[in-house]
Amino acid sequence: MSSTDFYWMTGFECSAFPHIGADELAETQHYRWWASDIERLREAGITLIRYGIPWHRVNPRPHEYDWTWTDQALDLLQAVGITPIVDLYHYGTPLWIDGGLMNPIFGEMQGWYAKAFAQRYPHIRYYTPTNEPYICAAFGAEFAIWYPFLRGQKNAVRSFKNVAEGICRAMRAIRAIRPDAILMIPDTCEYYHSVEGAFAEEAAWRSERRFLVHDLYQGLVTRDHPLWAYMVENGVAEWELEWFHRNAAQLDLLGLDYYKHSEHQLRRGPNGERLDETAEQQFGFAELARQYSTRYNGVPVLLAETNVGGPVEERVAWADTLVGEIRQARAAGTPVAAFTYFGAIDHVDWDTALRERNLNINPCGMWALSWAGDKLVRTPTALVDWYRRHIALPAAETVGEVSDPVAADRLRAVLAPVGQ
Repeated sequence: MSSTDFYWMTGFECSAFPHIGADELAETQHYRWWASDIERLREAGITLIRYGIPWHRVNPRPHEYDWTWTDQALDLLQAVGITPIVDLYHYGTPLWIDGGLMNPIFGEMQGWYAKAFAQRYPHIRYYTPTNEPYICAAFGAEFAIWYPFLRGQKNAVRSFKNVAEGICRAMRAIRAIRPDAILMIPDTCEYYHSVEGAFAEEAAWRSERRFLVHDLYQGLVTRDHPLWAYMVENGVAEWELEWFHRNAAQLDLLGLDYYKHSEHQLRRGPNGERLDETAEQQFGFAELARQYSTRYNGVPVLLAETNVGGPVEERVAWADTLVGEIRQARAAGTPVAAFTYFGAIDHVDWDTALRERNLNINPCGMWALSWAGDKLVRTPTALVDWYRRHIALPAAETVGEVSDPVAADRLRAVLAPVGQ
């Protein structure tokens, strides 16, 4: 078993919304410069990354696959010793899936895709079948932000059910081929605070609902679950919920995506109106990591995604803050496995949540993007040297030891396959 119990990770923003022509891997030109992008990570000493597969490109028609680009990228990662945690579904579905995640057999379709991928790449061990499943479902079917642009609780619960079913079917298909495949699900790590008792019931409900998708795919939504009635009353049949009890997916690593805005506060405005804002008094990542890991029987967690826009000095300061939070969490016995600054390069058009194609560079990455003719040039920022310094030091000097020996052993076990 590897003695390493912590990794400094990154990844390439890979969100795609084919229905409006948005594809972040195209807009940041990673499809064009993938080899040099990967080489930059190797030179920085990064050995574990999140890496997205563009479902809409590799599976353009039902049961038809084009692995041309994926073959090359995954082969290079293997050759240079970088282990990918593969994101199979990072928001965008192929155009042929009518209704996207609201399609009645969406889960089966995701299972087909996962099976084809695992057959093609049997060496892949770490999988994220769905990135941010809660956000994926809520933004598409509750808040009408992304395709299929639906609203309301009846659509929301159907999307939660479907996205959780997709995770279960995908992992079942993968583990039929690779029984020792490791499941890592990252999702928004958030909490709702009530200011002076304002909207306290809603804050408590939303703080409970943040766990819903994780509870669903692990088969934990039973009749005494606080959200069973919410699901049933909004149209999910009891037999559909009971399906998860027989088809639960085993979670090995829980990803927590934490940003400055992850903790909300609900308060009353001057006219008594409801205001949803970034919390002024926050718990911090260490406390939320403890909450999530404790809820799921001490599962190892990782900071799976974070960044901050603006001047690079603010990015470094934010990274330092989170390292302190991780050190605090590990000292308290929470098994935190990794820090992931996301992404390796600046984003494009995330200022509109990829709802408009303006080709605006959003400065938030480890490497800055700038235009030189038709080429997006990558220039290292101070975050690259920050990574090199942290990678070079023992984890005991940066994030500290995990105080609980059982948690530490579990952490090392789930990270042992990295680099094998």
